[in-house]
Amino acid sequence: MWDIRDKLDTYQSIEALAVTITKNRSLDWLKRQQSQVSEYHLNRTESAYRNPEKELEEYDAVNCIRQLIDQLPPLQQITIRMKDIEGYELAEIAEITGAAIETVRVNLSRARKKIREQYLAING
Repeated sequence: MWDIRDKLDTYQSIEALAVTITKNRSLDWLKRQQSQVSEYHLNRTESAYRNPEKELEEYDAVNCIRQLIDQLPPLQQITIRMKDIEGYELAEIAEITGAAIETVRVNLSRARKKIREQYLAING
C-alpha cells in the first residue's frame, strides 16, 4: 500500500483494498511455499526408516486439507493460512486484515471447525 499511497484517495474502501492486497500476497506466498515443499519431497534421500504407505497417507491428508481450505470464505482462508501455516499471531493478523482480534479468533475457529467436520466426513 505504501507504493500506491498517492492513489489511495481514488479507492472507495481502503480497508477492502488492504484485505485484497493481503489475501493476494498471502496466496502468492503460499504458492511459493508449496513449490518449495514439493521440491523438498522430490529431492529427499532414501531412508531405511521410510514408510511409503504412511508417507502416502500424509500426502493425501495434506492435499485434502489444502482443498478444504480453498473452499472456505476468503477471510477464513486468509486467517487460517496466516495463523496455522505462516505462524502469525492473532494480533498481527488483526492488524494486517484490519479486523478486530475477536473477529480473527471467530473466523479462525469457524475455519478450523469446518475443515475438521469436512475432513472427518470424507475420511471417517
